[in-house]
Amino acid sequence: MSRPAIRQIEAFNAVMELGSVTRAGEAMYISQPAVSKLIKAFEERCGFPLFARRGGRLVPTREARQVFVETQRLFSGADRVFHTVGAIRDRRRGEVSIAAFAALSAHLIPAAVSPFLAARPDVHFELYSRTSNSVPDMVQSHRADYGLSLLPTSHPTLECREFFTMEMVCVLRADSPLAEKRTITARDLADVPLISLSPEDRSRLLIDEAFHREGVAPRTQIQVQIAETACSFVANGGGGASIVTWVNRLGRYDPRIAYRRFEPRLAHTVWLIQSAAETPSRLATTMVELIRDKLVEESAKPLS
Repeated sequence: MSRPAIRQIEAFNAVMELGSVTRAGEAMYISQPAVSKLIKAFEERCGFPLFARRGGRLVPTREARQVFVETQRLFSGADRVFHTVGAIRDRRRGEVSIAAFAALSAHLIPAAVSPFLAARPDVHFELYSRTSNSVPDMVQSHRADYGLSLLPTSHPTLECREFFTMEMVCVLRADSPLAEKRTITARDLADVPLISLSPEDRSRLLIDEAFHREGVAPRTQIQVQIAETACSFVANGGGGASIVTWVNRLGRYDPRIAYRRFEPRLAHTVWLIQSAAETPSRLATTMVELIRDKLVEESAKPLS
């Protein structure tokens, strides 16, 4: 048996559901003779009668009712397909995963995407907090749709482009005399015990170079792995100051610490990493755009 046309099945389904050829024609926006022609063609494809003609109307046969069970499943499946397509088009359904360095993943990304996710309960989001060195591996292994890193990558299977530039700021005790100043320089910190990141961290390299250019030897008293820990040490009086990206002040209001601009100006480039072979979903791209918008919004706010 050759496969029947979908329009024939649609006509059959309409007659079964609505009970008459006339109503089926109205529902399909075609004439009654056109519906009858489709039904006849469908019967020929099936090889057995689907309706008995009684008193000018069609009465379904037992075979027709058996076929109707399957055509209902067919159209129910089609409805699910269209519903899924609509949900994907409107970004109401899907899965997104992003890998980002800790300063972004701790507070800014949750603040950026939470309203979006709250309105879309069928979107599953996974956020990986990783070091900048390991972010490319997350994208390369397909565990993350996008990666946000402070380090660029030249891996041949990945695309990497500039995403945002973040200035670095000085964090110090709010009761420090230096907090009276709007801008802190390397010379201001010449005799201040510092909380620094490890020498392998790009921030540490930038800061040390800036101090040396000013002819100042940084006095590192405490060394930590992440900037948020450095801020906590300052708040608790362990060390006098630290240099971090401004994003580290998000999500933590602490009256014991203050953030001030630092000179010479230091900045980090945030790099967006994705697969060179696959295009991320529209949903994933939308969420990355929300993160960028949040970065722009927060960077415009004055330091506390």
